[in-house]
Amino acid sequence: HNILVHGYVCFLTPPFWREFQLAAQRYKLGYRDLKTLARNSLEYSFLPGASLWQAPTYQAKHPSCAADNPAAQGLSAPCSAYLAGSERAQAQWKLEGNFASFEALPTFQHRGDGRTPPPPQPRPGA
Repeated sequence: HNILVHGYVCFLTPPFWREFQLAAQRYKLGYRDLKTLARNSLEYSFLPGASLWQAPTYQAKHPSCAADNPAAQGLSAPCSAYLAGSERAQAQWKLEGNFASFEALPTFQHRGDGRTPPPPQPRPGA
């Protein structure tokens, strides 16, 4: 499923996609807001294991994974071992990789507040 959030098409999986769509529409949430909500849903979940994050501000990853990039193919041995011991951190790592993939799309243009849609694309032949 996908939803349009202030000009961005976001891809979500059931059962949460409808909840994020409602939150965006009812409360005028932008992309950054929805990203924080998605991160919070894992940070405060009942998944076993430690967090990927040092703090719920989502600025610094656990030292074992600090040098690793969720968008990259491989993992360092310390990060791989850390993720293997935590379902929560594994889910968070996957989410961060999904964010990186989405944000790398040519149609995604983050403009600070997460509420400003990207400019209209010119039509071919126009």
